[in-house]
Amino acid sequence: MTSGGGMRRIAEALRGDFVLSGRPAWGYSLLCALGICLPLVAGVMLGHVPQGAAMALGGYLTVFGDAPGLPYGERARKLLVATLMVTLGSGLGALIQPYPWVAAVVVGLVAMAGGYWPVISISSVLSVALTYFAPPGMSVPAHMEITAAGGLLMTLLLVGLWPVRRLQPLRTAFETAGTALADLLEAAGRAPLSDESWEVLRRSAGTALDDAAKAFSLYRVSEEDDRALQRLLATLTRVIHETVALRVLRAAAVQTGVGTGWTEELNEAVGALARALREAVTLGGSAGVPEALGAVGRFADQVEEIRRSAHTGGAPLPAAALLGQVRRCLDRIGMAVRSVAQQAVEGVEVGPRLPRFGRLRKPVFSTGHHPVRLGLAVTLAMVLMLVTHEHYAKWFVVTVIVSLRPAYRDTVERVVLR
Repeated sequence: MTSGGGMRRIAEALRGDFVLSGRPAWGYSLLCALGICLPLVAGVMLGHVPQGAAMALGGYLTVFGDAPGLPYGERARKLLVATLMVTLGSGLGALIQPYPWVAAVVVGLVAMAGGYWPVISISSVLSVALTYFAPPGMSVPAHMEITAAGGLLMTLLLVGLWPVRRLQPLRTAFETAGTALADLLEAAGRAPLSDESWEVLRRSAGTALDDAAKAFSLYRVSEEDDRALQRLLATLTRVIHETVALRVLRAAAVQTGVGTGWTEELNEAVGALARALREAVTLGGSAGVPEALGAVGRFADQVEEIRRSAHTGGAPLPAAALLGQVRRCLDRIGMAVRSVAQQAVEGVEVGPRLPRFGRLRKPVFSTGHHPVRLGLAVTLAMVLMLVTHEHYAKWFVVTVIVSLRPAYRDTVERVVLR
């Protein structure tokens, strides 16, 4: 790679870090800021600045373990695990404070263990390193208690809204899947896209549908609602299968040279179905369904005229047969869209209950040379800082911890951006 190309990639990555998404998570950001600022303000007001800073750091590192897209029970489990690991890390960091050379080895070993076992996340390694470099003054139990309090405060703030927003991740997953399917359906009815463009849309729709299935698997809301969501998932799956078939049949019918009048009716019908599907999953309405089914009916009338013409020799029989397949495919899509709209209008309403915690999974261990490389690099960073006695040594070590990645290119970009 040339230096100019590398700088362009780094500049694009830097710009990407400052691009706001279409729906910025302002509420989530404010909750995180609140969880960090409250301990700091309380520490200043009460004259216990080190304790306030330790509590704020515990909350900050706990956020690393959050996954906002998961159901609240799963999020609570991940946050509590992160709180536990950060607390243990702070205790270990406080224990090794009097022993600098032992600390260099211990921090490196923790980093190596984190590379092998994901539950020892980067926040745990940072907790050990930052606590070691923090000014002494608190006992080990006190430091762990304060750190745990910060993590629990952050957990409470992030999952405290579960009674009113408990189904939001599930609804978002189904909305994303329905929108991706609408885009795919719209593309299948237009003039044929290139295989590359179509494959991008198809993969996006398939991934969104898989994500909706995974989200559903993490919920057990009620027996009745479970059946409704299963039907909705099966209907969306039927839509993607019929859409793929529609594209193939449309391309085959065009090649028969039967004319182009029917393509306009087909484009109108498919566009109306896509709009109705998008409206159903995003707004929960069914106002567009009658218009879509009317457009499907007009296309069916067009196909019937071509079929009658084929029987009298005015059109090729293979073309009429293919268009009949297109019509039946479009009918099935229309019925599926109507079913999605009906289920979206009914919605899923569940009374408040405690978050559902997922089952404990078997430990997952990583393989490869990256954990050893990470452990050695962190140990070397600690040793260099102990030798130079740099006042800001922790930032050197932290940069190594957060920058070193398994891929060389990812590591270079992280280092240069910092």
